[in-house]
Amino acid sequence: MIASGCQDREEVDRQAAISVFHEWSVGSESSDSESCHAYGLIKHPETSCLEMLDHAKNILPSQRRVSSSRVLECFDSVCGDFVELEVEGEDLEGHQVKEIVVLKKDKNVFKVYWYRTNSLMTAIENRSKAQSEQSADAKYLKKQNELNSAYAYLTNKIPEIYQFPSCLDVRITSSNLMGELVPLEKVTLSDFGSRAAKCNGNLCIGLVGKKIAAVCQENQ
Repeated sequence: MIASGCQDREEVDRQAAISVFHEWSVGSESSDSESCHAYGLIKHPETSCLEMLDHAKNILPSQRRVSSSRVLECFDSVCGDFVELEVEGEDLEGHQVKEIVVLKKDKNVFKVYWYRTNSLMTAIENRSKAQSEQSADAKYLKKQNELNSAYAYLTNKIPEIYQFPSCLDVRITSSNLMGELVPLEKVTLSDFGSRAAKCNGNLCIGLVGKKIAAVCQENQ
């Protein structure tokens, strides 16, 4: 009897979650973030309730078919009353799509906790890639600006050191580093001249942290 009671409760939860998902996916209040579970949005900030709804609305309600539903005790390190649905369907352009939605029940009410579909996954991946590229570009510009500032300081202090260009797009390694790193204030022309004499190529001035590096770009 206990097992039967648990199964009945799970079935009730599955049906309630399916009903809430269908209502949510076609609801007119597409800008209402309260239609999604607040903690789900906090735990998964890579998208928003509005964006999830926008992608859900691109799928024809009449073509949705729940292919799998299961009750979960925990989802992504958070425990509680969850139901996961897998839904097969068709979008407005006639493409076959798959939706996966996780709903969480609090105070006997289900709300969408996590939602993904083909198009939303692509949007998230593209955004993440673009953000990574922007971050890499920002780091590169920051390092380049720091080098430009240090180089301007050196050439203003020691004009003759201009014969050694700054290292543009040069990866500094132990194999191309000539001698030890030098604090900016202690760089001298004679020191860099002697290092240049040992370089089988062109010596450039780089920056590692706050210190100046003499870098040998060997002739190919």
